[in-house]
Amino acid sequence: MDTIRDAVSSMSPTAFTLYKHLLDTLGGIGPVEVEVKKTSVHLRPMDGTVAKSAMAGVSPRRSCIRLTIVSEAAIVSPRIAKAEQTSRRRWHNEIILSDASEIDTELSAWLAQAHGLQIQS
Repeated sequence: MDTIRDAVSSMSPTAFTLYKHLLDTLGGIGPVEVEVKKTSVHLRPMDGTVAKSAMAGVSPRRSCIRLTIVSEAAIVSPRIAKAEQTSRRRWHNEIILSDASEIDTELSAWLAQAHGLQIQS
């Protein structure tokens, strides 16, 4: 995948719907740059015209998306499928989203924290 169009075209209809809903939610948090990787999409908060380190990553699956949110500490919630400490003050928290209703205020709060965390870095 080289472009956003390539990334989106390879998603299943379910994953695409979830991805679009997630981007709409992020639009209310702050500006985000979409960076296409080989098998995923990284979401990088914008500080003015400068994109910061990724605040989240989206890996599309057939019937869901796997969202990885960056945080300073592990997010403690039954919704977190996996939490991995990547450095002294950074965690990657993985959540599986299979329905648009799961993109709710709790998830929005985690994304807002991740956005702010990366802007401060």
